[in-house]
Amino acid sequence: MYQHVLCVYPYREDIKDTPYIPPVGLELIATALEPHCREVEVVDLRHESAETADFLRSDTDMVCFSVNWEKDDDFIRSQICCVPDSVLTIVGGRHATQDPPEWFRRCPGVDIIVRGDGEEAIREIARQLPLSDIRGISWRQNGKVVHNPNRQLGSVADDLYPNRQLRRCNYRLSVAGVELPLSVDAASTSRGCPFNCKFCSFSRNPWGEKRPWSARSPESVVRELEETDADIIVFVDDNFTHDMDRVDAICRLIIKRGIKKYFLANARLEVARRMDVVRMMERAGFFALLLGIESAHDKTLRSMNKGFTRRQIEEYMGALRHSRIIMHGYFILGNIGETEEEMLETGPFARAIGLDTLSLSTLRSVPYDGLRELVEQTPGYHIRSDGLVCSDAIPRKRLRQLRRRITRGFYRPLHVAGVVRKFAERGLFTPSMLARLAQRKALMHLGLSRGIAR
Repeated sequence: MYQHVLCVYPYREDIKDTPYIPPVGLELIATALEPHCREVEVVDLRHESAETADFLRSDTDMVCFSVNWEKDDDFIRSQICCVPDSVLTIVGGRHATQDPPEWFRRCPGVDIIVRGDGEEAIREIARQLPLSDIRGISWRQNGKVVHNPNRQLGSVADDLYPNRQLRRCNYRLSVAGVELPLSVDAASTSRGCPFNCKFCSFSRNPWGEKRPWSARSPESVVRELEETDADIIVFVDDNFTHDMDRVDAICRLIIKRGIKKYFLANARLEVARRMDVVRMMERAGFFALLLGIESAHDKTLRSMNKGFTRRQIEEYMGALRHSRIIMHGYFILGNIGETEEEMLETGPFARAIGLDTLSLSTLRSVPYDGLRELVEQTPGYHIRSDGLVCSDAIPRKRLRQLRRRITRGFYRPLHVAGVVRKFAERGLFTPSMLARLAQRKALMHLGLSRGIAR
């Protein structure tokens, strides 16, 4: 049995103004380790003034790092490299596992990299099975890196949710630097996505295998919600609404058991086909749906395999815009083949279809997402070493200017007033909170970033 295991989220700042979301993936690893350790400690460095070395003890015999995002690489490396060679050092997370040899090279003290879903692999490591028998890991053997076969992607277990007692901090809502008196938590109730959008890598593991959609039962989900004290719950599923009958069952259980919380989740526009369930979501406490729309142009939607057309977007939003739920739209700037004029249509289109809020990201490619072949076939486009897709005709600086212009044009005073009224009607924010958000022009930050908390 291990004595003291340290699970570290090695970032100082999070992605896109969302430092209030717990690192659920790391917490699941910590929970899986509990039966095999005398003490497990979860450290989120976004909420600590200290660093990893300050939490190491004389009896620390395992340290696990969750590395999901391509940022703060030098700081992350310093945190990993501070662990003594005598301590078993394990790295997991999407960013780290895209290129295990590079992380082994940069961090000589790393013993094991867990690829993809890590709960079963970490249990087997903790039980001290021979490393050669553990699927889904890369490890050092006699100075060489060994890549074991990938682990088969199984169904999500009903008991797979984190022990929140392991946390050292409380998570509060913070929007664009405005801290609000609302506690926040995250729940992961399903994994995978049946769709094949070319820009998306979250439905695949870091080595390119398609992740079949698998979900916990409604009873399991609501049991977790009952054990959570937070005011706001973020469902971090890639596609929470894939099975609308399941969503309906979850909502009915929430209502039946008197759970009074606010929920938001990633969703596909096709939820509009089941407005009966959308109304049930309203009753259960859902206040926002995060919709991946990506473009206003059929040629782009088609090339990206989005699975719907502009006309269908308009039809779906024609129903959804009348919901009391905040509808937040994701769009991508720099889509392959789009001109500046076409990109500038994003704001007017988003407002015309009735979106309440929107966020704009720039096109990025990661291994196995399907974009690389499309870029190679399109003259004038290339992929930088950091994964950003660049156009010779429209440089990155110009894209940043377009993003600011579109955002300013979308959030006009009358539009903002309407969204504020919608928030007020749901009772999530008090008038004083809304006034503080309005002063900081914070509505544009209320949409959560893609792949949050994974």
